[in-house]
Amino acid sequence: MKKLILLVFAITIISCKDQPKKEVKQNKNIEKQEVFPEELGKVFNSHGGLNVWRKTKVLSFNKGEEAHTVDLQTRKTVINSPNYSLGFDGNEVWLDEEKKGDYKGNPEFYYNLYFFLCNAFCVSR
Repeated sequence: MKKLILLVFAITIISCKDQPKKEVKQNKNIEKQEVFPEELGKVFNSHGGLNVWRKTKVLSFNKGEEAHTVDLQTRKTVINSPNYSLGFDGNEVWLDEEKKGDYKGNPEFYYNLYFFLCNAFCVSR
């Protein structure tokens, strides 16, 4: 019986021996490849490429008497006109009118409309 216990103990000790770890080589030169829908890729290309798009902070344009300004990093937006201002502060859409009723329309829809139309126009050129 003692020999059996000694044999089991010896096998246990031998089986718990540290195994040499195999080193896994990691390729540090892996390029991150980003995949976008084709239409979005056209938008980036029409604006000078993805790197230029990422470096651009603000998009401004005029539509009639309105001046549109969009922060491209946060998507905060301001539209200024002589009778009203509206925008998106990152959480909600706001409207400030000179006189109540000066703005006719839906601010939640309108604040981002021309940003998308501008991109659609740039892609179709």
